[in-house]
Amino acid sequence: MTEPGRNADIFIFAWHPLTDDTADHRDPDQWLFHVVAECRLPPRKSISLAGVQALASAIPIGALADTVAAEAAAELLGPADGPSVAAS
Repeated sequence: MTEPGRNADIFIFAWHPLTDDTADHRDPDQWLFHVVAECRLPPRKSISLAGVQALASAIPIGALADTVAAEAAAELLGPADGPSVAAS
């Protein structure tokens, strides 16, 4: 039996903030997205909108591909200072 866990390295959360008569859920320009690496998510099964907003800024659909690519690159590279190397 496999262990429970998450099935992705990067998660994209989508939020449609409009609630008035102009709201059209079919229009991707009306949605906002939050791109979060799995390692930054809390160890729970759910997260609130405020929790997602604390982890990642909202971006429009036009910035989604570049943001996912940047997050994927950061995920592959690890911490900004790189891996620690023991002195010999």
